[in-house]
Amino acid sequence: MPLPRRTPLERRTPMPRGSSELKRTPMPARRANPRRYFAKAIPETVRRQVLARDDRACCRCGHSVIGQRYSLHHRKPRSQGGEHTTANLVTLCGTGTTGCHGWVESFRDRAREAGWLVPRSVDPATVQVRTWQHGLAWPGDTWIPVD
Repeated sequence: MPLPRRTPLERRTPMPRGSSELKRTPMPARRANPRRYFAKAIPETVRRQVLARDDRACCRCGHSVIGQRYSLHHRKPRSQGGEHTTANLVTLCGTGTTGCHGWVESFRDRAREAGWLVPRSVDPATVQVRTWQHGLAWPGDTWIPVD
């Protein structure tokens, strides 16, 4: 004998009003993940040094970042051991998804060729960067052009 067909919203027995099934129970508090990476802010002295070295302009396209959205891009990502040093930081216009910073994050192979990204096993101070102002240059407290 076939079973009677029911629609998905039809219940076999109606739920009484005020039923405990309808009451929501609060979610348990989430514990902080001890392995989660918490970003530390770039020290103000390092931020000023990098902006001064880069003439407060995007290193990739040369547009001024004064009054614009910009970011100090870590050539060697922090998640891979990159630090807040002048050799590891460059000024790029935009955020991680817009402007030159977005381009670097979207075209990672070409960004590695130009020195905008550095592999995990390499020291950023030993990798040259292609800048709009100096061409190929060594990073540091100042840009040292490659001959």
